[in-house]
Amino acid sequence: MGEKCLVICPDEASAVKLTEDLNVFSEGAYHYPARDFNFRQTDSKSLDFEQKRLGVLCRILDGDYNYIVCSIEAAIQLTIPPEELQKHILKLTPDMEITPHAIIKLLISAGYIRTEQVDGVGQFSLRGGIFDIFAPGHTAPCRVEFWGDTIDSISLFDLETQRRTEVLSEINITPATEILFDSPEEMKKK
Repeated sequence: MGEKCLVICPDEASAVKLTEDLNVFSEGAYHYPARDFNFRQTDSKSLDFEQKRLGVLCRILDGDYNYIVCSIEAAIQLTIPPEELQKHILKLTPDMEITPHAIIKLLISAGYIRTEQVDGVGQFSLRGGIFDIFAPGHTAPCRVEFWGDTIDSISLFDLETQRRTEVLSEINITPATEILFDSPEEMKKK
């Protein structure tokens, strides 16, 4: 096969159903949902659809898909340009020299929220030399352990038990929101 395919459906329900059907016969079908518009600023506002969209956009950048399935509404909505998305992806590897403060600055500019303990996508926490991050498009959160300003190890971990499940040789941390600003000053101007 080898060909990549974009399939546009008449509505969200048929796009979800087709994605499920395609994944029964072959792997690599992803649903790109329409943006969920909410004009009220509330603490309970969900970023699930936006983070799912970002996960699919990152798969498109990497070429890691066979089918992208979306509704007409999702296909015509504007999103983050590919070069902006690529610019805000943070690649971490063991033995990399970077300060936790530098990672915090990058994550905040990429739309992440700092919490005491990570329990959902788009969150990060820092406890001593342990940095937990849950990026969109990932099935589990990531734990980055530091020795000073050097990354000692990277692994996935289970949210419930907080135990490491898989050691990684690298991790790409994607933005948590489609609207990004490089600095607080830039955000104030807009």
